[in-house]
Amino acid sequence: MTNMKKLMLTSALALCAPAAFAAPAAGKVSCTPEQTGVGGMVNTTVCEVKGASLDEAYRALYHTKNKHIKSYLHDLKLPAKLPAKSTKLLVPSGGTRDCGSKTKVDGKWVDDVADPKMELNITRRPDQVRILAQEVDNCVEVENFVITFKRVGKNVKMVYEWHHA
Repeated sequence: MTNMKKLMLTSALALCAPAAFAAPAAGKVSCTPEQTGVGGMVNTTVCEVKGASLDEAYRALYHTKNKHIKSYLHDLKLPAKLPAKSTKLLVPSGGTRDCGSKTKVDGKWVDDVADPKMELNITRRPDQVRILAQEVDNCVEVENFVITFKRVGKNVKMVYEWHHA
């Protein structure tokens, strides 16, 4: 084979390679309306992304046009991309909160102010990702969020649970 033919073949392969190795686009996101259970203490939303990997499904849901799901994921300070392995993150929630109480400091009463952070425990397995998100360093509110992405056949099912007291 001549050098010119080798060069042309190499160029053609280089142009085609990105398309051949590109990840398939994740399918559409479909979600059921939010359900309330356990005496009103747990709100659950279930979504499905057709024909997607766990990472593609996460990205599809993170960037979805569904305002409720998008706000859930962004309000929890989740990363735009899933980490490659299990990890624990501590992310500032943004701003302080007045707890509505006072504490005596050096003989003076001062407002109790919290500087909340979101603690994210992301656990990866081959066919599942589980995210436990809870606010820490907050006032007394007790809430946590469990988001599970699980492969079901060729699709990925996401279950979003909001546990509150």
